[in-house]
Amino acid sequence: VIATINLPRASRPHGISFAPGSDVFYVALEASAQVRKFLATDNRQTASLQLSGRPRHLSVSENGGKLYVTNFITPSLPGESTANVDVLGGGGELVVVNAASMTVDSTITLGYSSRSVSESAGPGIPNYLNAPVLSNDEAYVYIPSKQDNILAGALRGEPGITFDQT
Repeated sequence: VIATINLPRASRPHGISFAPGSDVFYVALEASAQVRKFLATDNRQTASLQLSGRPRHLSVSENGGKLYVTNFITPSLPGESTANVDVLGGGGELVVVNAASMTVDSTITLGYSSRSVSESAGPGIPNYLNAPVLSNDEAYVYIPSKQDNILAGALRGEPGITFDQT
């Protein structure tokens, strides 16, 4: 151990990402819904950003100007606990942060997919969002996740999953 960085008790640090070509790194504190910015030269915190939900995974753009933060658990959709869920009312969240000012530039919602059921695909809403992967030109962000078919099941009058769709 060459250094220890003290963080708030029970903050559940999870994601860490370094800005390319600099001494800046970011840490996601899942339990307190924060992202903190540090200098690696002395492990000093220089900024923080309060978010909502469960920020867990981070990626930094090649030029260090943007920080991408996934909200691990997708917020509940309107009516999700009833028979009539509104799948257009939300989705998985990718927060785009201006890394210099540590402010939210935008939030990208990953909506419901209505693809048909097959052995390897199906409809649903992205959930359990993992580390965002940026394409080389940063035109695309790929986010590994699972997909919850929240329109299926006995409550909503649709068949549930079968053994080959779990």
